[in-house]
Amino acid sequence: NPMHPDGWFALGSAALKSKDIDKAVDAFTHAIQLDPENGEAWNNIAAIHMTKKKSKPAFVAFREALKFKRTSWQMWENYAYVALDVRNFAQAIEAFNMVLDLSQGKRVNISGLTKLVEEIEGKVEPGGGDSDCPILEENRGMSDKNSVSDNALVGAFCKTGIDDLTQNTVPREWLLMQVGKLLSKSIQFSQDGAIWGLSARWHRVKGDLLMCSEAWLKQVRSLQGSAWQNNRDEFQKLCQAALQLCDVYMETAS
Repeated sequence: NPMHPDGWFALGSAALKSKDIDKAVDAFTHAIQLDPENGEAWNNIAAIHMTKKKSKPAFVAFREALKFKRTSWQMWENYAYVALDVRNFAQAIEAFNMVLDLSQGKRVNISGLTKLVEEIEGKVEPGGGDSDCPILEENRGMSDKNSVSDNALVGAFCKTGIDDLTQNTVPREWLLMQVGKLLSKSIQFSQDGAIWGLSARWHRVKGDLLMCSEAWLKQVRSLQGSAWQNNRDEFQKLCQAALQLCDVYMETAS
């Protein structure tokens, strides 16, 4: 029965298992044409684009999926990564906040926070959309063929084009403030030394060397409690944090 959306979804799932990406996308597309509110089908299409490192169509598909499935922190996290890739920082920050809320603080994403801090530091080159993104385990191992047009689904379901959805420039001061709020919220749930380091870098961008030094000091103390004596990586992290703290102390004194 070609008018049965669940049948198309089942076909898409089977095609994913057999790593037939073309058939999977075609089946999931039929499913959402019959049932545009099928969040799982939208999510699977987004995951396929994400695996192909096609962040713009993945961003749009995740955006549609989250209209109907808003309680999955995994989906919000994937959405956050593709939002960072297409430089829609407002959506990325919203998504990371949702991840914290839905996971009750158990999922603090250090790599995502690092990308946001690097952005306000001016270390991220414009462009992108092809960077490596973590993806859900069930979406790994797919084949490398895909003949589906990136714009096919967007044209069918969205009045706005891909570029209009993904190009989202925000004032630097707004971004600085929102990243600071996200860091503060993350610190409430996790005392990971890396977060204190990111907080220190944020305070340095703001020009507050006193708060910067306090954050570096907290990172040093956090790392001192780790097994740095017997772990080369932890030892290097501790040394780096200590050097950063010394630099801030010397800059403050001068």
